[in-house]
Amino acid sequence: MRRIGRRVRLGFMVNKSQRKRSYEKRKKSMLNMLNELSTQGGVEAGAILYNRFEEGPVVFPSVEDMEESIEERFEKLGTQLLNLKRVNREMEMGLVMYQILQGYQLNNSLNFIDLNDLGWVINTYLAEIDNKLG
Repeated sequence: MRRIGRRVRLGFMVNKSQRKRSYEKRKKSMLNMLNELSTQGGVEAGAILYNRFEEGPVVFPSVEDMEESIEERFEKLGTQLLNLKRVNREMEMGLVMYQILQGYQLNNSLNFIDLNDLGWVINTYLAEIDNKLG
């Protein structure tokens, strides 16, 4: 399907206020597209715009947006790290449990926290067995 649109004349706009209005519309549209691309597409995107209407460059995302994004990322990574530590600990205690069941000697290398976690893992496995049997 072919889109039919109006023709756009390219050229220098003599009227300064009209030129500024056009620039603001295009800038807003482009920043919206970059924002959608970075949030929906999962792509890191940025832009630096220089113009005569503003002092200095316009940076997207701004420093505040970047700080907020970095803080959110650290929080998410911290949560993932805690989950991975928990899963790793459960697997480690499960392995210790299976070693005990196979008759391996544990040379008193388990401290109170290890024994507590081992007890929790054993209770979890027993609960799973009860659920499957009953």
